[in-house]
Amino acid sequence: MFNHETTDTAMTTETETKTVTQTSVYSVHADRFGEVTKRAEKLNKRAIKLGAEPVTITFLRNEERPVIDPETKQPVRDYFGHVVTKTWTVFTIEGARPKADGWVLAARFDHSVAELGAPIIKSVPGTGDLAPEFRTNERTQVCEHCKSKRRRKDTFLVRHDDGRELVVGRQCIADFLGHNLAKLVPVCEGILGFIDELDGFRGSNELPVSLGGFLTVVTALVRTGGYVSKAIARDRGGMSTADEAWALCATPEHLLKGEERAFLAKANDFATQAQDVLSWAKEAFSAPKSDFDYNMHLATKVESNLPATLSGVAAYLPVAWMKANENQVKKEAKKPSEYVGTVGGKVDLMVTYLGTASFDSEWGTTHIHRFQDSDSNLIVWKTSTGLFKGDSYEWFTEGSVLKLRGSVKAHTEYKGTKQTLVLRVKTETA
Repeated sequence: MFNHETTDTAMTTETETKTVTQTSVYSVHADRFGEVTKRAEKLNKRAIKLGAEPVTITFLRNEERPVIDPETKQPVRDYFGHVVTKTWTVFTIEGARPKADGWVLAARFDHSVAELGAPIIKSVPGTGDLAPEFRTNERTQVCEHCKSKRRRKDTFLVRHDDGRELVVGRQCIADFLGHNLAKLVPVCEGILGFIDELDGFRGSNELPVSLGGFLTVVTALVRTGGYVSKAIARDRGGMSTADEAWALCATPEHLLKGEERAFLAKANDFATQAQDVLSWAKEAFSAPKSDFDYNMHLATKVESNLPATLSGVAAYLPVAWMKANENQVKKEAKKPSEYVGTVGGKVDLMVTYLGTASFDSEWGTTHIHRFQDSDSNLIVWKTSTGLFKGDSYEWFTEGSVLKLRGSVKAHTEYKGTKQTLVLRVKTETA
């Protein structure tokens, strides 16, 4: 299992063109470090054959980390109460990606799920979210170098220092970047896929996995044991929810263990809830605002078998649905703000301090202090006075409960929320 510490650095070497060298820090169970070096050797044979820079693996240190129980999420202890640890090896992977005349490789579009009408976006770290226009096959299957549109296995996005972005087909990447620099592309791809390849091997005897069945199992896992992301699984040494669900769904029935069969039988109780998740997700992510939302939207479009490349994305759908429901319940439980007191009258309230917004003008600094009473009514005090505790210069912290006395200046609305403006305010600790 891996843990990526995401410590990237960049440097440039001046040649006829340029190569940007990306260095990232990773950690892996010490007994798997041999797999890392063997995979690097295999990748380097290809790099040398193509005349490209090889991948460099640099050992940094070994660390002892506690083994975490996947059920309790607590450190495992032996018979004598000692925390059980496992040795992790920390290392760096360094490799080049091509850059020529200001153009750099920014992302690869995977069209292996072309039937969904959109590609899977695999961005180079640091690229950021891509424009929505790159979320359709219509845009990403057209090579802007040769101007041809056809069914492609993958295409590349190249980005210029001045902000220009172009989609280039695999066959044209050499003409676009230059033949010498294009040799780095497959090596770059190897680096980007390095960790994913070693993150967990899927067997050749797997069964097809339906989206509905997968979501049912994921929902059951999350409801009974909580959600475990790939990052957390790598750090703790267990299995992620996505990988566990995939293994349960893809394993032939005769190879399942007794407890696995029992769990799958109980998982059927969550089938209706899984359908609710899918119905909600189709609407919630119908207009994606980020690459994350877009990949979630893409997962909802699967009509038959779920591609393995989308399993991690699909596994988060039940979690997103649960969080949305929790937020909705909180929103509905929260009373709408109403006006307090009468304009010109006095108020004597017990309130919670929500925070202060301050701004400077030619007349000095103005503070807008916001409070909320026990009935969720919003009280606002606009003043040049800071919210200090008594005669000290110590400011109240957000969440503090105070006694507030003052006069009602006005009843107003801000973005549809009623608020009571007060003045001549006195505050003290409750």
